[in-house]
Formats: sequence, structure tokens, C-alpha cells
Amino acid sequence: MNTIKYAFKKEWYNIVLLLLPFLAIPFVWSYLPEQIPAHINFAGEIDDYSPKSFALFFSPLLSVGVYLLLLYLPKIDPKQRIEVDQKPMPILRTTIILLLLIIHAGMIAAGLESGIEIHPANWAYLALAVFFIVMGNYMKTIQPNYLIGIRLP
Repeated sequence: MNTIKYAFKKEWYNIVLLLLPFLAIPFVWSYLPEQIPAHINFAGEIDDYSPKSFALFFSPLLSVGVYLLLLYLPKIDPKQRIEVDQKPMPILRTTIILLLLIIHAGMIAAGLESGIEIHPANWAYLALAVFFIVMGNYMKTIQPNYLIGIRLP
């Protein structure tokens, strides 16, 4: 089955999740300052800012790129041990999209000039915790292969 047809037929929800940030950009554009928070250090403090145009488009484009990479990984597997719909692959794609979507939403919320104090580090910690819980549950089901996981004798 064609990979793109598979994505539209079986993983339509991922396509919707990938489009959400792009659909939200016109609604939040005028409410954001020219420089918005782009990086949070380990202490939970914002330590870097990016121009609004870069910050709003980089994360959604990164999500699309990672999704396409994970969708095409089975095609470049030398021994063809991974399938597009193998159990952890759709879940991996969805959780990574959700992780990047939550981080993007936290970045937008931190940049909004609403007067409400937002702690984007809490969003990132929560997103990472859920990501590691979900992926930890499925990593044991991945068969040895060239692309996912490290298997040592």
C-alpha cells in the first residue's frame, strides 16, 4: 500500500494533529509579541527568545518532518523487519506529534500577552512524562531492527 494513502486512510487523526498548529497561527499571530520564548533551561526559566515568524512555524514543520521520517522508516529498513502498521509504529508517530504539539502550545501560551503567568516548563515536563510512560509500555514489543532501539548482546 502506498505510504501516503496509508497515512490518510489509517492515520487521519495524525494528519489533523499536524494541521492544528498551522490552523491556530492566524488566530494567535496578532496577540504575540515580535520575540516569543523558544527555550527553557533545566531550572524551568526561559533563557532564549526567537522571532515570532520562526517560532510559530518551526515546531509544526518539525512535527511534519518527523512524522514523514517515521512513516518512511520501514521503506529504508535494509532487512524489511519493520512494517508501517507494526504495533508500536503508529503509537510512536502519534505520541511524538502530541509531544511536539504540547510543547508548541506551551510556547505560544508563554508568549501571549494575557497577564496570566504561564509556566511552560510544567507543560514540557508533563508532555515528556506522558511520552515516556506511553513509549516505555511499547518499547519491549519492538523486534530487533536497524532503526529503532539499541540491542546489545
